[in-house]
Amino acid sequence: MSARLISISESASTSFLNQSQLVSCSSSASLLVFFILKTFITSSPPRENSFVTVKGKLLFYFLFSIVCVDFWLYVQLLLNRNHGFTNVITQLRKNHITYYWNCNDIVIFSTMPSDSMDDIELKNIQMQMASSRSLSRDDPTIEEIRVETDRGCLMVAVQGSRNKPAILTYHDLGLNYISCFQAFFNFSEMRALLENFCVYHVNAPGQEEGATPLPEDYEYPTMDELAAQLNFVLSHFGLRTVIGLGVGAGGNVLARFALGHPDKVEALCLINVVSTQAGWIEWGYQKLNARYLKSKGMTQGVLDYLMWHHFGRGTEERNHDLVQVYRSYFERCVQPGNLARFIDSYIRRTDLNMTRCTDANRKEGLTLAMPVMNITGSLSPHVDDTVTLNSRLDPTNSSWMKISDCGMVLEEQPSKISEALRLFLQGLGYDWWLYNMQNENNINMEIIYKRFLPYVVNPRTHIVWKIMITN
Repeated sequence: MSARLISISESASTSFLNQSQLVSCSSSASLLVFFILKTFITSSPPRENSFVTVKGKLLFYFLFSIVCVDFWLYVQLLLNRNHGFTNVITQLRKNHITYYWNCNDIVIFSTMPSDSMDDIELKNIQMQMASSRSLSRDDPTIEEIRVETDRGCLMVAVQGSRNKPAILTYHDLGLNYISCFQAFFNFSEMRALLENFCVYHVNAPGQEEGATPLPEDYEYPTMDELAAQLNFVLSHFGLRTVIGLGVGAGGNVLARFALGHPDKVEALCLINVVSTQAGWIEWGYQKLNARYLKSKGMTQGVLDYLMWHHFGRGTEERNHDLVQVYRSYFERCVQPGNLARFIDSYIRRTDLNMTRCTDANRKEGLTLAMPVMNITGSLSPHVDDTVTLNSRLDPTNSSWMKISDCGMVLEEQPSKISEALRLFLQGLGYDWWLYNMQNENNINMEIIYKRFLPYVVNPRTHIVWKIMITN
């Protein structure tokens, strides 16, 4: 029987090596005590009619030697409080049963850093409050532009260089481009996307931050008319095609626009989108909310419904700070009368009238023809609605995703959504290497974006274009 103590750490400090030798000495001492007791027991013959046999005494003294050595190790531990020695003792204590009963090999894996920890001393502890999270309009990279339409003026926020491919966003009820998309596009993993795309944030009439109350005689556009307004946005900025990103009511608007103008939408990313008309329960709640918003402003009942609409149930327990941010934003930055009109328009929506068809010759005009990524959160109240929407989409160019442990996916799980969006864009033919070639090879990017790129590895046409590099 032999024992070996192996320390796997080539860059360990000298003090740690000395302490490893200390543990080696302690293990040798326990074996020495055991062999001495064994020699003593076996040298004296057992008494007749003795209840305790030689094997029993051996086992007793063996356990006794373990207790003694462990006690000595703890005394040394109290005298020496070095961090490295504590790790060794902890590992030895965790494996002491294997050590004593299977003493062939003992391996202690040390993960200590190469630098010595002897010079580190904790002098004081200072408490610092975490920086409060807020939704701010002061972003120098965003330009707000007013666009005239046939149904009033729209505020569009442009983020990024305009000579890049376009992503068009549309927000949900009670939100605008700041509260719906600002935090997501400022996420660290979305910076590469902003360097290669230009994002156009469309705000519904009267829903932007700091909006003035709409005139009393103003007739708020219907959902179909809100979708038709996007034609003016594309014409104003000279956009031929866009990639749509819509949440809730905004996703419904983008879906209507894509159904009416499939040649202007390359792809859609829809989050918590409802494709059917409003049910009786939704109609009743929203009608009551609109009435209170017009007469009393942002009441507690309306506030609770908005929080449920965006986050689902149980938000206070899983994300308290985010709830407080949005509660404060709804109370301070939302114009109640304008929101009431947007809600009235949303609950009067018509069905999208999309139908999944398995006949390859009759797909046009029945459902969305472009690639669609349908996303929802597992805690969102709109999960069933997204399932209904998924049943109406073409399974060959659509996908349904349910993100776990969240309701408002852009705020609660931005890393998962950014990764899904990146892969979705790569599937459309947009790859980061193409944009990095612009500076190296002087590619005419405008020609590629407008003519070639929509067809590069196009999943519908399977056409691959050769990109020509100009001098």
